[in-house]
Amino acid sequence: MENYTYIVRCADGTLYTGWTNDIRKRLEAHNSGKGARYTKPRRPVELVHLEAYETKTEAMRREAAIKRLTREEKLTLIRDGGEAILPAAEKPKERSDRPARAARRRTKGGRSDETFSGGDDAGADVEGTGGGAA
Repeated sequence: MENYTYIVRCADGTLYTGWTNDIRKRLEAHNSGKGARYTKPRRPVELVHLEAYETKTEAMRREAAIKRLTREEKLTLIRDGGEAILPAAEKPKERSDRPARAARRRTKGGRSDETFSGGDDAGADVEGTGGGAA
């Protein structure tokens, strides 16, 4: 599945940057008022820039990088395709080959217990630690 970083021009001339894995559905959402809170009162929006990435992480990194640009830099990106302004999304950092280790945490009763840290399940929710949708 492809992931996209996009820029839309709102009816008031402002620019909005986002990412999605379904660009048609996302544009429909923006224009029906069900997209981002920012674009809802600024409809209709028009797609002015689109980049495709293999992973969600790459698309999100590119979105963050574009959001740090000034308006003028974004307009240049839109006009020229932006190759000279913004490098391609960074590759994720290589994962350490160190073996997983146990970490200690305090429980309600004040005693410690072992919890898994690292390894193949790194980033997965551990009971009661929260987390959330990515």
